[in-house]
Amino acid sequence: MQPEPTLADVLRERGVRRDALVQATRYYLAERLQDPPAEQLLADLGDQAPIGAELSAEVARNPALLPEVALGVLSAAWERPGERSRIERALDDAGGKLSSAELVPVAITLVYGLFLAVRTGRSFTTTTSMTPDGGYETKTVELQGALAIMVDALRTPPPPPIAPAAGAGVLPGEGTFTLLLLDIQRSSQIPGAERSPLVTALLSIVHGSLKDVGVVPAQIFTDDAGDGCQVLVPEPAGALTPLVARLPALIGKRLAELRGRPVQVRMGIHTGRLRHDERGWRGTAWDHLERITNAEAIKTRLARSDQRLATVLSDRVHRETVHEGYVDAPYERVQVTRKETTAWVWLMLS
Repeated sequence: MQPEPTLADVLRERGVRRDALVQATRYYLAERLQDPPAEQLLADLGDQAPIGAELSAEVARNPALLPEVALGVLSAAWERPGERSRIERALDDAGGKLSSAELVPVAITLVYGLFLAVRTGRSFTTTTSMTPDGGYETKTVELQGALAIMVDALRTPPPPPIAPAAGAGVLPGEGTFTLLLLDIQRSSQIPGAERSPLVTALLSIVHGSLKDVGVVPAQIFTDDAGDGCQVLVPEPAGALTPLVARLPALIGKRLAELRGRPVQVRMGIHTGRLRHDERGWRGTAWDHLERITNAEAIKTRLARSDQRLATVLSDRVHRETVHEGYVDAPYERVQVTRKETTAWVWLMLS
């Protein structure tokens, strides 16, 4: 008796290329979901899985991620009874290239399909992936990229909403946070086609590392420049010590394991009070963290080293963790200047 063909077998036999794979996944989801408008799917993602809405925007900005998301969707569907014939029909109908006008709705639709697959409990210990020569293979995977972000986000219980502080005139969502800022070093020298996957990989690394130290963030999002990410951890959460003690080693190790172009990252850690308005989370704490993390002294020290990660602690964070004896780590004192800020910070390369 012949074994059942895998999704990779079918894709190889048909010679399905990247654009056709994406179109087929779009057609498959249109049939399964009864072709809802992309605006409705995006609204649902915003309500149920905000990371999915962010991921949709990232995928739309970098279409090279579309096949990865498509394979995640189809790999999950392939294992469900009755879905293989639907996928094969979609593959029969697929053809042609995506236009630029289609990128956003297609990205939203495919990420929504990935969200549904994860929500229904697919483990994704095996999946179909694309080989460097454009072929397909079935393998056991350590989750990376868009798939890992969605899986980690939906497996981790969301934190409770941040309650408004008491008192008149206080904006909803005001509170004290531990803040993390991660920036890819020399990102402007990395071609755009490579930069977006690197940011996606960085988000995955941050999600996984936070999970490993037992810290549940209130929010993780890409920064305005699109070359890094920002993390909010509400206080009191007992998170500051494990973040300082364990997170640098975890992130540094995972950065070293990334395939392709070697990448260096600066990570700043600070604490402070923020408020939420129509522009998002704002406050002088963010400004201070941005300046100390992106100071030329820090960039230069990292660039001259062969290390992957520069961890920068604000003086406040260092006093509350390393100085008080809660963390034993080799941070050194460095003076930095950026814009109107001159400050002493604490640096560790790893």
